[in-house]
Amino acid sequence: MIIFHILHLAESLITYEPSDRFLHRLNPITKMVLFVTVVTSCLVFSGPGYPWWLNFGVLVLLVTVSLTGGVPLVRELRLRGVYILAIVLIVFIGNLVFA
Repeated sequence: MIIFHILHLAESLITYEPSDRFLHRLNPITKMVLFVTVVTSCLVFSGPGYPWWLNFGVLVLLVTVSLTGGVPLVRELRLRGVYILAIVLIVFIGNLVFA
């Protein structure tokens, strides 16, 4: 029975819903460059001597762009909230351990 639950979760992850919002109209290569830029900047500019508010500002900027870009945030959190929480905790604990 658990396999059906996992398959149902996988189906919800791969459903495609086209949109005409800003983020959907961007070229995929542009999205990848933005993603890599944000990830590397957050990894490079983190540590005990670096101001935490700058990384928080990047997070607020990303959430704002997502909301204005038409990403259904409530639906995404309902479907992938556990994964997002796990990733955030891994990064947070990694920064605490390796700082």
